[in-house]
Amino acid sequence: ACAIAIEEADRKARVEADKQSREAAERQRIAALEAARKAREEAAERLRTATLQTPGSSTSAPQPTAAAPVRQAPFAAGATETGLYAQSVAIASALVIAGGTGGGLRLWDTSANQIRPLAASHADAVAAVAVAADGQHFASGAWDGEIRIWETRSGALQHTIASPGPPVVALGYRTPQRLVAMHTNGSWSIIEPIRGQLLMRSTATADRKVSAADVALDGRTVIVALADGASPFSIEGWVPANGGVTTVTSRLTGHLDWVYAVASSPDIRRVASASADGTVRLWDWAAARELHRLSGHSSHVRALAFSRDGALVAGAADDGRMIVWSTSTGAVTARIDGPGSIPRALAFSVDGRTLTAASEDGQIRQWTVPVQP
Repeated sequence: ACAIAIEEADRKARVEADKQSREAAERQRIAALEAARKAREEAAERLRTATLQTPGSSTSAPQPTAAAPVRQAPFAAGATETGLYAQSVAIASALVIAGGTGGGLRLWDTSANQIRPLAASHADAVAAVAVAADGQHFASGAWDGEIRIWETRSGALQHTIASPGPPVVALGYRTPQRLVAMHTNGSWSIIEPIRGQLLMRSTATADRKVSAADVALDGRTVIVALADGASPFSIEGWVPANGGVTTVTSRLTGHLDWVYAVASSPDIRRVASASADGTVRLWDWAAARELHRLSGHSSHVRALAFSRDGALVAGAADDGRMIVWSTSTGAVTARIDGPGSIPRALAFSVDGRTLTAASEDGQIRQWTVPVQP
């Protein structure tokens, strides 16, 4: 009996030792993660400070400031939708197409300042919307992977492509007959939107999560921001090809943390990126080099957009402020004071004179872009 008691005591001691060892290892892991987090924050602060002295960055004083939107409309359609907001917008002439949380879609006729919800909602949040070049149709993609095709003028649902892949992060038309969808796992889909048919899927996925993506205006190149928890985070150009093969055409490195947003100019000569490292950068896409650190924001930038002529790029930050920069010089050309709510989507009008922003307060707003004297 004594031997059994001793053996039991030894077993309990070993169990307790193992428990203490695991707890110590977990404390070390947490401490390492916290140290890494602090290091990233310190690096981001150094980068924000260095931006003021970095060649190619702009310290010019911002010019005109627009304080009040020219019009606004609620995304939420009544008290039953309190808390819903748009997180993707696209422009079709005077029509703003917005998709957001709750799976809802809205058509905002800005000429009459009337907004209406579409009857056929997605079952999950809408993460991307895109308009065909002829303006006749648009597509929406949701977090459950579902993609829908709509008639623009009437808002009638044309086709549903049920769950072709993981969550949709970006959409873009190659032609009115070809739609490209980018998914968060690095896979892509090509759809024939007129008939609503899935034509092709990529044969492989990325080994890292896609944190942001933008389908270029020509619909052939997809700008993809990849995150793997290590530095540097990369931004790549992917070209979906026949046979489900992905061709990598360019790679940008330099960001030290998660990339929140990417956007490409209409001619794909410039790419803009915004990161949790506190920087907004403008890149020469063909040369794969940084052109400018775009200064002016003091909080994280969540949304980016180029004007249709590629002359301007805008960024919207957590404090609700929007800043417009010249893509040729990197200089600040205007500030727009938003409502203070976190922005989720940004888009220029076709003529570049108006900027549309959707925020977490449930409103979609438009500002006239201030012009330098």
